[in-house]
Amino acid sequence: MAYYAAYGSSSDAEGYWLGTAAQAAIFLFLSAAPAAVGAAIEGSRLRSARAINETTVRSPLSVFFQQTWPSLLAGLGVQAFAIMLMMRGAAVPPGPPPFLLLTAYVAIIAFHTALGYFLGRVLPVAVSVPLALFLSYVWLGFSWSVGYFPLRYLAGLALVSCCRVDQSMPAAAPLAAIVFSLVAAIGLVVATLG
Repeated sequence: MAYYAAYGSSSDAEGYWLGTAAQAAIFLFLSAAPAAVGAAIEGSRLRSARAINETTVRSPLSVFFQQTWPSLLAGLGVQAFAIMLMMRGAAVPPGPPPFLLLTAYVAIIAFHTALGYFLGRVLPVAVSVPLALFLSYVWLGFSWSVGYFPLRYLAGLALVSCCRVDQSMPAAAPLAAIVFSLVAAIGLVVATLG
């Protein structure tokens, strides 16, 4: 709520699904962090228990999903709450919700979850948890501050600059975040389980 009070202004896009959902991207700092940190803790728990070396009937992918879904759900819950905060006080917007943008948020948070889990599996918990938090913030913040605009959309935080009531978002913006985040997440999962 304090972050919303400081940064969560939706006055330019009030009552406009796309605008308010896009402005909720500012909350990615808060939704990606618990996903990355929680997954790093879970990855470190598995690493320290050396359970990966034990004989198991479950596939490594099944173990990965079982350990990371709470972290992913926590990040998605924070982002969903942020979107509801942005919509607060607005009338019911016309038209359907921006599913492509919402999918981008899911993909971005999934990437941060995979990153945290990867770090947890390869580093001790004392290193992986702070590093997961640090890298999550750095990736979002660095990409947003870089002058090369296409890089900004890969992390997703630049989506916050869209859209007033008289604007629409090009589909390439959320698609870039979705493709990058999913490819990077899959790469991290393969590297972790391989």
